Amino acid sequence: MTDGEIKKSKRDVAFDEARFTSLKEKADAKTLTPTEKLEYRRLTLARRELSLSKQKTSLRLQERKADANRKIKIGGLAMASGLGDWDEATLRGAFAYLARTTDTQILKGWRDAGGAQYDAEIKNRKATTVKLAVSFAAQPSEHVRAGLRAKGLTWRPERRRWEGTGMLSEIVALAGEAGGQVEELTD
Repeated sequence: MTDGEIKKSKRDVAFDEARFTSLKEKADAKTLTPTEKLEYRRLTLARRELSLSKQKTSLRLQERKADANRKIKIGGLAMASGLGDWDEATLRGAFAYLARTTDTQILKGWRDAGGAQYDAEIKNRKATTVKLAVSFAAQPSEHVRAGLRAKGLTWRPERRRWEGTGMLSEIVALAGEAGGQVEELTD
């Protein structure tokens, strides 16, 4: 949904919150005139329509986000599989071939190979990441702090240090820019 569509949907449902509140108080006290009763019902309906409109907009945005995440994931899998240098026409042809494949034995073989590759990557990632603590004599630059956050470390003010799990060589290099001390933590 575009910004224009969102603005249009907000304009479509006119709602006066102050007037609704005033009429609601009168309705609770059972002092509405017949004309006010009709206005109160109209505003109640408008309020529900506005709420529904907001929910629909939220749902559309969630659907778009899920679709974008799915496309990013598929692109990431293509890159991880070594297809990043293939031209677009070749990729389209390969994807078309994959989409037409219905042989369950071939699909099972691909699933098994992909699962084994994924398991190996996870095992390798776990083997190369360790629990770390990083401390500095003085506050490091924003560049270093942002880098530590990007690497998954979190500032622990009670311990006056950064902690998290990451690749030791990357963290040592980043902390070294500001004279930081890196300590490997044990469980």
